[in-house]
Amino acid sequence: MTQITDNDAILKIAQKEFGRTPDSVTRMTTGICNEVYTVAIGEREYIFRLKDEPRYMLGSHNNIPLFRSKGIPVPEILAEDYSKTWLPVAFQIQSKLAGRDLGEVIETLSDDELKAIGAEVANVFRQLSTVPNNGRFGVLWGDDKDLVDSWSAEVARVTRVVTAWGKQTGVLDDKLEHVLNKVNSEYRSYFDRIRPYTYYGDIAGKNVMVHEGRFSGLVDLDSLAQGDPLEAVGRIKASWYGTRHGNVYSEAVQEALGLPPEQRRIVTMYALLNRTFGTLENGVQFNRNTSRVVDRDREADDKRAVDQLLAELTGETVPRPAEQPKPEAKRTAKAAEPKIPAEPTIRPDEPRTETEDIPLIAVSEPSLPPEAEAPPPAKPARKRRAPAAKTTALEMIPIPGVEPVLETPDLKPEAETVLESLAPLPPAPVLPSYGPATTASPAILRPVLEASGISKTYVSDGIGFNALSNVDLKIGRGDCIAIVGKSGSGKSTLMHLLACLDAPTDGYVYVDGDDTSTMSEPEKNRLRNEKFGFVFQQFFLNGRDTVFENVVLPLRIRGASDFDLASRSDEALAAVGLTDKADKKAKDLSGGEKQRVCIARALVGEPQVIFADEPTGNLDSNTGAAVENLLFDLNRNKGITLVIVTHDPDLARRCERIIEMRDGRIVAEYRGEAAQ
Repeated sequence: MTQITDNDAILKIAQKEFGRTPDSVTRMTTGICNEVYTVAIGEREYIFRLKDEPRYMLGSHNNIPLFRSKGIPVPEILAEDYSKTWLPVAFQIQSKLAGRDLGEVIETLSDDELKAIGAEVANVFRQLSTVPNNGRFGVLWGDDKDLVDSWSAEVARVTRVVTAWGKQTGVLDDKLEHVLNKVNSEYRSYFDRIRPYTYYGDIAGKNVMVHEGRFSGLVDLDSLAQGDPLEAVGRIKASWYGTRHGNVYSEAVQEALGLPPEQRRIVTMYALLNRTFGTLENGVQFNRNTSRVVDRDREADDKRAVDQLLAELTGETVPRPAEQPKPEAKRTAKAAEPKIPAEPTIRPDEPRTETEDIPLIAVSEPSLPPEAEAPPPAKPARKRRAPAAKTTALEMIPIPGVEPVLETPDLKPEAETVLESLAPLPPAPVLPSYGPATTASPAILRPVLEASGISKTYVSDGIGFNALSNVDLKIGRGDCIAIVGKSGSGKSTLMHLLACLDAPTDGYVYVDGDDTSTMSEPEKNRLRNEKFGFVFQQFFLNGRDTVFENVVLPLRIRGASDFDLASRSDEALAAVGLTDKADKKAKDLSGGEKQRVCIARALVGEPQVIFADEPTGNLDSNTGAAVENLLFDLNRNKGITLVIVTHDPDLARRCERIIEMRDGRIVAEYRGEAAQ
């Protein structure tokens, strides 16, 4: 497509979908799979993606709902058409996530911010590790035609193609050829043993969005990889190798994943392999954002990094040059050169030169190289129940617990934990009961939710990691509770177990006195539909459906009559002040309105409990305050039990009970303002 054709297509799409012409159109030069534009229409900006071949965008069509189902912040597809009937191109319109690419801002971030973002990225690996796949290797787009039958074959294929590139450009030398031969021969038996796991490979040098120093989501989701997630961790290490910020960020991801030394060595091997691949991409033109001219400065930098990574892998003592002080003017000039890709790794999503199309390299299983391999330890026996189907943790990465990405780390330096900022409130060592004392009655004395000795253990390579350890908690009818703690403390894991979204490894969860461990999955689904409502930081609305259709979804699942759908949606929308928005498309609402639609959807089924995970995390302060007031009014006026997971100390303070978690345990309980 030419630039003029792109503009014409964008004009026609905007007229059809929004009924008006764009105010501005800006081409994005970081994405290299599709023609991607930021389009301003009115007060909002949208992402328009165009492509002659719809196959690539069909990947994001499939992947975005998957990411959303895992609680991972990603754009929303607002409109799409792959038919090429009224336009000669396929297109998507996506919402625009707040922030900028990590690669654009990483040098400006503090160590604490880098560590928090690294923890969120590690959560993405955990969330996707449970996604089933077809047992083959490579990259999934809208289909699986690029997959191969072994990981060794995938590594060898990528090696073969980049070697050909390096010969054509003259970048390949004896040292790089030695590195490729060494990795492919010495780690061949490791590659042969890999079982494929699902992960997002393009999570290294770009596609991680950062807003005000915090992780805000992922973009460019056309592909998923099947193979070894340690490959992508290695790609993260390779991206900014030898810099302070790169080291802090890479270490944060590996630390959050709990990688032992032998797996960290595998990560270094993949970093070496990927940096070598990236070196050999230099001078290969994939599209308008890349150049056929070899960048000699970049070549020299890449080859130095390859030498250092090889020395690290083999234990040699090659000194790494100290990171230079920031030469601001030089760095700015360098960053302006579009021919230097932000990520030094082969991307399979790119339209290639006429050689061979390469799927993203993807690989697994944490073991030492063959010569140092030790037999795996035996897996610890589970005490009461086997884990639910299709929820096995990623075996090659020891995972210390699953904390969904919806959690946004608290980066305020003045408070070590959320609870420190609550110090002015008088703590109560233990609350004597559940629920307000003024409402005690025989029916209410039985808690609506009870956790009895629950633990959650994730087993990887025979090693168990405790996300929760022997937690006891009772929540009464009408309670208003905040669960607080740092990222990785177990607060979202606890909420997921209480809400029957996951099953404990040990212990019991009771809902209205009923033991949920005895329930079948259909019974748990029915329980959640009838008794629980959910409000999350990400809205999980279907942008193309009306507000009414989004709100009544829980009732449709129940098989409610048309009369019930109309009457109960009217009541729910009236409660959140959106009666006049029932027929509007969800994509046309503001962020605050979307969150109120989510609350209406939670209300429409007349739940006993509303679970809210960072419900105001994506809202400005005024809108967030309005949403908070709405939730607390529902708790006070309707007696709905409210369980909030949050990093916000002001929000936590407004609750009656504040539960602090650390390392998978409840370490303290405080009285909030509502209990005073």
